[in-house]
Amino acid sequence: MPIDRHSRAYKTKRDAVKKRWAAEQRECHICNGAKGPIDYLTTGTALSCDLDHITAVARGGSVMDISNWAPSHATCNRSKGDGNKPQPQRPAGTRRTTYWGTMDPPSETSNVPPFKWR
Repeated sequence: MPIDRHSRAYKTKRDAVKKRWAAEQRECHICNGAKGPIDYLTTGTALSCDLDHITAVARGGSVMDISNWAPSHATCNRSKGDGNKPQPQRPAGTRRTTYWGTMDPPSETSNVPPFKWR
C-alpha cells in the first residue's frame, strides 16, 4: 500500500525534517532566498515553510524519500506546481479575438458583417 501525505509516518518524518531545516536556517531552493528568509515558525503565510518534492510525486518522485525533499516558501512551491500543467498555445498566425474562432474583425474590405447587439 503506498504511503500518502496524510499518514502519521509521513507527517512525523516531515515535521522532523522541517525542524532540522529551521535549525539550519535553510533558504528556499526555488527562489534561492530572493523573497527573503523562510518563516519556520508560522503556517499559512506566503513565506512560511513548505516541503517541496524536487521531483513531483505526479511525475514519479518518491513521497517518503528525504533526498527528494527541499524547503521552499509556500508561494514559491504553489507557483511551481507539479509541472504537468499544459501550456495553452495558439496555432501560428492566429490571435485572440472577441469573436469565435480565429476570424479577423470586420473591416471595409472583409466580407464579415459587423456584430450587432440586440
